[in-house]
Amino acid sequence: MTEPNVLGNGGVAGGAKFIWENGNTEVINLWSADDYGGTKSMHYPSSATLNGADYEVPSSRVFYMLNLHKSWGSNTDVAIMKNTTTDSATGATTLWRIYEAQVGENFQLGYLKFVAGEFVIQNVTGGNDQFWTAWGVEVDA
Repeated sequence: MTEPNVLGNGGVAGGAKFIWENGNTEVINLWSADDYGGTKSMHYPSSATLNGADYEVPSSRVFYMLNLHKSWGSNTDVAIMKNTTTDSATGATTLWRIYEAQVGENFQLGYLKFVAGEFVIQNVTGGNDQFWTAWGVEVDA
């Protein structure tokens, strides 16, 4: 697999530009499971529920998170982690962390990589209720 080329950041919705790799690249949108904090897997669309389902990187795929956006909340202490167990920080690897983020804070510098079988974990250890959205690309491994 050739990793997708990400050509810059900034602008509307993170403005990340990437080159589609032979049709195997899919944009994935994620969001907080709820707004009550704690340790939870981020969700993605599911026809079974309005709230979506825990996002697990499918077999033979890789997910690159290109943007993370805080929609509301304040006084944040949050980490984005990867783990093979859903809704758990035990055994997880922290990829990114922010403290005292205001509404509209974004992760836009580089990308976070998740491999097959990993969940995108949002670990909120402090602050008021908050809600985050994220997007990235999923490609063949």
